[in-house]
Amino acid sequence: MRKLIERQKVGPVISGVEILGAVLIAGVLELLQAQILPGFLQPKWSLVFVLYIGWYSSAVKAAFCGTIFGLLEDFLLGLFFGLNGLSRTVLGYFVSWLSRWVATEGGIIRAACIAAFALLETFIILALLSILGTKLPAFVWWQELVKSIVTGIVGELVFRFYNAVRLPPSDFRQM
Repeated sequence: MRKLIERQKVGPVISGVEILGAVLIAGVLELLQAQILPGFLQPKWSLVFVLYIGWYSSAVKAAFCGTIFGLLEDFLLGLFFGLNGLSRTVLGYFVSWLSRWVATEGGIIRAACIAAFALLETFIILALLSILGTKLPAFVWWQELVKSIVTGIVGELVFRFYNAVRLPPSDFRQM
């Protein structure tokens, strides 16, 4: 029987100041895009930051950040308080656990994973809304599919940008 090898987390150590900055940036971007873009083209900024934190930190930190980011989005957008908080907590924890076993260090695979997590979050939220008795329009799945693809593309760009800022390439010629 083959033994699974756990992948070591590589990447930047994410500090509390960076998390606070990400919360502020996500809040501002969520409010601005709500005024400018149509709903189906609005990426889920706070989800992207939760996925980034989950990918490069512990499961507890990712779950806690998922709760904070989700509750912030619920508050800012006037949604049922706690739906995004619950879904982002679960996804933050799951992504942190998954990052130990899966290597997606860029390109279309990471964008597809981010889009899949955005779609999974949508499924969780819509399932909770249907349990609460909310009637959902039939076209909501198409809108959320497009939004998940946009989130995947934007998420890949955020991951690349922040990794480039935090982990600049090393010049080994000077050693």
